[in-house]
Formats: sequence, structure tokens, C-alpha cells
Amino acid sequence: MSVPLSLLLFAAVTNDGDQVVRVQTPTPEDADSVQGLGLDVWTEGSGGLWLDVRLKAGEQALLDLTGLDYSVRAYDLGPAVEAERLRLSGPIVHGGMPPEDFFSDYAPIEELEAHLESLAALRPDLVAATSPGDSFDGRPLRVLQISAAAKDAPVVLINGGQHAREWISIAATTCLADRLVRDADSPRVAAALDQVRFVVFPVVNPDGYAHTWATDGDRFWRKNRRPPEGVDLNRNFPVAFGGPGASGNPKAGNYHGNAAFSEPEAAAIRDLVDGLDPLLALVDVHAYGQLVLYPWGFELDPAPDDDILAPAAQALADGMGAPWATDYVAIPGAGLYPAAGNIMDWAYGERGAYAYGIELRPDPETKPPFGFVLPPEDILPVCDELFEGVMGLTELIAEVAPPGAGDDGGASGGDGTSSSTGEPPVSDGTEGGDSSSSSGGLSSGTGGGTGSTPLGSTGAPNGTSGSGSTGEDATAADSDAGCGCTSGGPGSAAMLWGLLLFVRRRR
Repeated sequence: MSVPLSLLLFAAVTNDGDQVVRVQTPTPEDADSVQGLGLDVWTEGSGGLWLDVRLKAGEQALLDLTGLDYSVRAYDLGPAVEAERLRLSGPIVHGGMPPEDFFSDYAPIEELEAHLESLAALRPDLVAATSPGDSFDGRPLRVLQISAAAKDAPVVLINGGQHAREWISIAATTCLADRLVRDADSPRVAAALDQVRFVVFPVVNPDGYAHTWATDGDRFWRKNRRPPEGVDLNRNFPVAFGGPGASGNPKAGNYHGNAAFSEPEAAAIRDLVDGLDPLLALVDVHAYGQLVLYPWGFELDPAPDDDILAPAAQALADGMGAPWATDYVAIPGAGLYPAAGNIMDWAYGERGAYAYGIELRPDPETKPPFGFVLPPEDILPVCDELFEGVMGLTELIAEVAPPGAGDDGGASGGDGTSSSTGEPPVSDGTEGGDSSSSSGGLSSGTGGGTGSTPLGSTGAPNGTSGSGSTGEDATAADSDAGCGCTSGGPGSAAMLWGLLLFVRRRR
């Protein structure tokens, strides 16, 4: 792969002089005032006490109008972006290379799409390539279904790249699909593929991603490419649409669009899920912050099924932390910052699925711009983490019914109308919703029912597929830094939680 010199020259100009500042926002109103300016918010402190904001030329004066204190974290993003583009212009050839070489660096949209097609061709007995629709600019949205299970088996949907600049989320979800296909005959993966249908949607926002690579693009573009300013796809879903953490200002990074599902990419996810009955779980992959988020994202009140969503989120975080002793923290989505209209709340609130948002490496204190410009040496270790987390979550819930539609807590949409599904919340420990639409997982081939052994209990994380930039040895999975899990199981805490869910197991 090569990048034209014109791209490199323009990239140095595009982000030259851009700064990242940390703004102190001691009250929600302070955070709202910054968000309302349409500035590019990169990440937020837990509880919203500060915001890291990118300032382009002329925007510092705009921020000064708020009167809020701020400090500079990065004075010039241009050199880091230029270094990345220079590296990507070197002798990196993804097509036709061994899988470990494909993930030696980031790939443009055309090569990602070709790689997904190659996976479908590699195992046509297990992999079906589909497209639930087209992007705003007319690109086919590419999805892989990977499974040896029955057509009515429960579905685990993993999607990435809603936000274009989060390159690691796209690389990691593509790598997850690659590993499920290439390791399909290993005992652990084969057991999972016999139980559930994995559906992997690595690039939800291909137009935005292509823009981050383009000659006239912006490496830190977040939204889709609807003129004039784009829409934040992860604010375009109906649960609490237009509520806290979603802006009506088209210039804002979290602009929610004209209406729920106004964007073809969000509508395509809706249409995809319509055909994935029963949807057991959704994992929405982002960067950065090393977090596992669970509903609600739009308010701090616990979700009706918090008693099962939270422990499963912890199991997911523990699984992700195991391969490289990376610290992932599980918190309610709104505990980080409010984000109304997000896909996680929709998947749980209206579709009744276990639903989680992952923020991959690095941690939020990493010096900008390395939250988004993550070194390529991290791709395979992050893939290890995502693979282990998704497998552990799947093994934990494969025989457990989905929680059932959690409603939306009664929040109003941006037009003042309720975005509730009208279904009662489920919080009494019984299976939620109609049994035909919330049917749970299939029983294990190793002895189903309430006393079955979890899938993959003899599996182990792949600690040899990369040498992460953290310098941690893969054997750190056995240390006390994680959850105390064995290398292949979901951990003792998760096992206890599984026993508590006796009444929820499918009969």
C-alpha cells in the first residue's frame, strides 16, 4: 500500500496547529456550554468533571467565552498525524499477506473490504457476507455472519467504526472476525460457533473512515458525511433521542441528526437487527479510555436489569484485561458522561439484548493525540483483548435468555415525544418479553440445561499473536491484576453470577 505524496503534504497542513486542551467542567451546565459551542470533544472525565477538547485555528477565543479554566495537553497535533501518514506511505502491503501481517498496521477502507471478502471465501461453510444497506455516499455496508449453528440460534453482534477517527476499533473488530474464521476449528471457537451466530460489522461509518485517509480529509473526523457537518451515528438511535449528551447543533461532534434513524448507517443496523432474531448481545466497539459501558447511557438511574447487565459487563472487562493485564473498568454509560440516542441503550431498551459499549486502549490520561493515533504495535494485543472479552461474554450468556426490552426509562425524544417502546420493564428476575422474541441461547453440546459446563472452559487467550506496546508478558493473565480468572473461563465471580441466573436459563 502507498499513500500519494499530495496526501502527506495536505495531512501536515490539515491538523497543523490543532491543540488539545483539558477544560474543567465542575457542573453539567459547564459541560453543556462547551458541547454547545460545537467544539470537538475527544474524551471526558468520569462524571464529566473535565473535557478534553480539540481546538482548531480560531476556536480558542470561542472557548474563552465560557470563562472556564483549561490547560493545554497537546500544542500541535500536526507532527503526529504527519508521522503516521509517512509511515503508512511505506512498504506495507496488506493484500495476500499472512493474517498477522495484515494487522501489522492500519488499512484503508478498500483493503479492509477486500480482507472481509477473503474471509468469506476462506470458509464458505461458516461465513456469509451480507450488506444491510449503503452508507450516505453509497458504499455497501459489509457484514460477516460467522457460525456453524442453526439459523435460529441466538446472535452476538459486534460492531465498530461508528466514529471514523477511532481506527483501532475498526482494526480490532476486523481482527476479531479474522480470528473467529481462522481459528474456527479450535475447540473453544468451534464450541462457540456451534452455539451462537457471530455477526461482525467492522466499519459502520465507511464514508467517515475514508475521509480520515483522504487527501482533503481530517484525521480526526468523527461523524458520518451527511452535508454540511455530518451526524454522530451513536446519537441517532431512538431511545432517549435528543436527550442529554446529544446536541442539536450540526457543528457539534455529538449532533444527533434530524430524527432517530435519519442516517442510512443507523437505519442499516436497525434493518440488520430486524433479521437477527433472537439478538442475544450487542457489543459496540469504540476508542478510547479502557472502559466497558452498560445501560443506561442517557441517565444515571439503574436500568431495570442492572442486576444482570452489570455483572456481565464486569466479566467482559475481566476477560479483556486478562491477555495483557490491561486495566478495563466496567461502569454505567452515563457514569462516564450522558449520551442519549446511543446504540447500546437502543439494543437493550428496545431490542432486549445484553448491550455494551467498549472503549479500547489507551487509558484516558494518555498524552494526545495517541488516544486516536494509536501505534500499530497495539493492534494485535488489542485484538487479543477484544477476542477474549467477546468469547468470555458469549460463554457466560450463551445459555441465558436475553434480559428483555428495558424500555427507555420514560425519557422524551428531541421532539418532546416519548421514545419508549411501551413494553414494561423487566426487573423481577423472570424472563422479559414474549418468549418467542426473547428465547435465549441454545443449550451446550457438553450438557445443556441449568447445570451445563460453560463453553470453552478449557480454552486460553492467545498470548502469542502480538507484542503489545505495554511490554507486559502474555502470562500476566494469571496474575492478580485481573479478575483472578482461569485462562479460559469467565472467572469465579462470573460463575457465581451464572448460578444466580438459574431461573433465567432457557428450558
